[in-house]
Amino acid sequence: MCSCVGIVGATRGGGVGPYSGLHGLQIDALQSVRMVTGTDSLLDVSATSHPDLWWGMRGAGFNFGIVTSATYRIYDFTNDGQAMNADFRFHASQNASLYEVAAPSPAHSPTLSPSTSLSPITRPSEA
Repeated sequence: MCSCVGIVGATRGGGVGPYSGLHGLQIDALQSVRMVTGTDSLLDVSATSHPDLWWGMRGAGFNFGIVTSATYRIYDFTNDGQAMNADFRFHASQNASLYEVAAPSPAHSPTLSPSTSLSPITRPSEA
């Protein structure tokens, strides 16, 4: 099971990550992409090669084609190369408090117009 998207997918969505404050967004480190367009063309796209498509890829990249490879600017190690990654998983029965917090309370309910409706947040059934 993969707990996240790959680097290229995250980049095409902007690329906010734990080092954004230090190095900027991942999209800012992207130097070029090789992509297949909807017209079945294989293009190398960068700021100097197909610049209009390059800026489109940086803003709405998922709409223009499939990226087959990407080139990034790299940075020196942070924290002497020490890194930690932790994924937390909880069984649905342990997530009840999240649904209780997210449920609308009468004291904070929005004023609804006749055309507005809210669906209650319910706890998913356990399989």
